[in-house]
Amino acid sequence: MKSLILAGGSGTRLWPWSRTNYPKQFLKIFGQDSFLQLTIKRLLKLTEVEDLYLITHADAYSEVVAQASEIDPRLAGQVLLEPAPKNTAPAIAYALDAFIQKGVSVKEEVLVCPADHLITPDDVFCQQVQAARQFAQEGCLVTFGVRPTKPETGYGYIRAKGNQVCEFIEKPDFATAQRYLLSGDYFWNAGIFLFTIETMQREFEKYKPDFNHPVSIDQAIMEKSQCLAMIPLELTWSDIGAWDNLYEVLEKNDEGNVLQGPVHTFETTNSLVLAKKRLVATIGLKDMLVIETEDAVLVAPKAEAQKVKNVVAQLQGKSEVCDPQTSQRPWGYYTVLEEGPRFKIKKIMVRPKQALSLQMHYHRSEHWIVVRGTASVTIQDQKKFVHEGESIFVPQSAVHRVENPGKVPLEIIEVQVGEYLGEDDIIRLEDEYGRIKQEEAFKVLLGKTKR
Repeated sequence: MKSLILAGGSGTRLWPWSRTNYPKQFLKIFGQDSFLQLTIKRLLKLTEVEDLYLITHADAYSEVVAQASEIDPRLAGQVLLEPAPKNTAPAIAYALDAFIQKGVSVKEEVLVCPADHLITPDDVFCQQVQAARQFAQEGCLVTFGVRPTKPETGYGYIRAKGNQVCEFIEKPDFATAQRYLLSGDYFWNAGIFLFTIETMQREFEKYKPDFNHPVSIDQAIMEKSQCLAMIPLELTWSDIGAWDNLYEVLEKNDEGNVLQGPVHTFETTNSLVLAKKRLVATIGLKDMLVIETEDAVLVAPKAEAQKVKNVVAQLQGKSEVCDPQTSQRPWGYYTVLEEGPRFKIKKIMVRPKQALSLQMHYHRSEHWIVVRGTASVTIQDQKKFVHEGESIFVPQSAVHRVENPGKVPLEIIEVQVGEYLGEDDIIRLEDEYGRIKQEEAFKVLLGKTKR
């Protein structure tokens, strides 16, 4: 059996922690592992490393590779790049074609899971997947449903009799969700599927979804197919699709509050207060959300959590929607400390024995100041070491690279000056993490360049 993790989501409803270019799957809310890493570890209890694959789009590729590699370095070579982010149906179809090109039998089963759901306990999940394999081997598309515990309006539903799927239902209103809860025939749609390659390809051929437009696997195939089966997931599940969902699953104090970070509350009850950096103090709040980051703060009643995506839609175009101040990279991370017209100041951390790509910029120069460790810096055809307290200037259009040859993290303050300071003014010439290959493949698939 192959496992396929769908890791191409974008962040809206958990804003401002989740961003377009750093969505929920990468967040580490439940300890040291992100949602993506928890999913990888769960599926490795079902399949071997060589049978686990991930699929994502170009914007998320580097972070998916970095987080997967932390679990097992071999996974770096098993991240598939979809041509464009067009929802789950095209992603699954693309992955199945990739499997066949690798010589995988069409009789092989494939378990498809989102990267960003909370599922516990893992062992129960694995047992129920194993129970579902018989249905997949008999030619069924298997979907998994979760028995509802409340009238949830943020989830899609499946109506089922035993293992027989009767219909898929979009997100209902509250009164309808209450009726579903009392019926016993309705289940939350977990977005997890099991099938053989042969069965799914047959259904793709039968229903011929239009992959030129984003379409979910539910809309393209599952809502139309006549060979469905459903397995109930008798465990704790949530897609953590909104802040109120997160509040429900996290541990609460005696006042009913969920608190993380430098938070101080006074006469505050049943609230979710999360802080990344700054001290957050609350007075007299009840049933509220207060979410702090370095560059944005969200304050809202818990009951309005589903409307965060509407606010994000109105804020499109602002950097606070797309990018976090700290952006992860395969070699480490950078944090934007300050920026203005024609300048940007970053703190860059490079992990030991890692290196940035050999690159150049058409529109900016850079000044690097080493504050920790030793940097090996290449500028044009010259290479030198730069130590703590020393600095070096990188002229505009000069080919350059910085490496960390040491055993401690390398920290650099970078001052950029120029007419344009966007991240897309990076022309990579060499790269240890395969980003040049992926960028060119992405352009070819979109028809932007010739082979």
